[in-house]
Amino acid sequence: MDDHADAGRRGCDDRLRRVLRTGLGRRLMFFLPTLRLSAPQAVSAIDWSAYGSMALPIAAVAPPATGNPINLTYLQLQNTAAPPSLADPYLRWGSDTFTVSPISGAPIAQGETWMWCPVDANGGSPTDPTPHPRCEGREQRVLGSDAGDWDIRTGTHWQSGVLRVTQFCTPKPGTNQSRTVWNQIHGKIPSTGLPVISVIRKPTPSSATVELYNIVRTTPASGSPTQTSASISIPLGASFAYDCRVVNGLLTLRIAHPVPAVPVGNVFPFGADPSAIQTLHTYQFDSSWDGGTNYFKGGNYIQDDLTTHEGGVEVIYQRLVWGHSP
Repeated sequence: MDDHADAGRRGCDDRLRRVLRTGLGRRLMFFLPTLRLSAPQAVSAIDWSAYGSMALPIAAVAPPATGNPINLTYLQLQNTAAPPSLADPYLRWGSDTFTVSPISGAPIAQGETWMWCPVDANGGSPTDPTPHPRCEGREQRVLGSDAGDWDIRTGTHWQSGVLRVTQFCTPKPGTNQSRTVWNQIHGKIPSTGLPVISVIRKPTPSSATVELYNIVRTTPASGSPTQTSASISIPLGASFAYDCRVVNGLLTLRIAHPVPAVPVGNVFPFGADPSAIQTLHTYQFDSSWDGGTNYFKGGNYIQDDLTTHEGGVEVIYQRLVWGHSP
């Protein structure tokens, strides 16, 4: 809201207060008992049920998924008051009764998504069927199905969000950094690998800053070379906005920091000053990716395990939007 609009709103509020003090105003109050002079600012919750499924760092026990992460379906994510009890203590929504992280003590606003992944959860042991614990959403353009995946070489595809990482793993001796993935473009056919993986890293246990960087796989083949971007540093625990966009195979990943404490709207940079936007990575995917199927992922996918780290990683997602056009 600009200064002129804000001043106009205050003027309207003042005039309305004067009317309500009159006899006419008191009669209006009889017919309009719920009238409010100024509505409180709402925090938009992320609708994960519209995004798709959500993997938890809990091992499934029923075949054929035995040992793999449990995935909540979009139907199980429809309750905006709280996720299923199965998700506790790894996934919760900010609410009147959940305002502070039990792990880091970080404040959690209503509508924010709290994701906790300890290294001793499913995926943290080398013997687990899946590597690395995760609390992470998986995009499904056809809800309940993986049939709607898209081709990275054609059309426009984007995912944007705002988040902060409020706790990292504690490295064991011989290890320094701690890392988690906040954004992915995942490949299914012809590759089971990762065309795009966006990482946040705490370089040392005592570091007061963290580094954002991005990795792309240059061809769909398993084990193919990767390209890693330069990094952008931000303060530990600070919120940042991102926009991951692919237009006919051209990837552009942008970062904005700082962002308002309450992000504005649902379009990148979510109220951040345009001068705060930096391009983290650009990359053109070549014809070897033609005909592939891909999907977005977003959340907390830690890259550490029990052999090297203790504790866990805590991510608080504040916004997530995504879309596609031909």
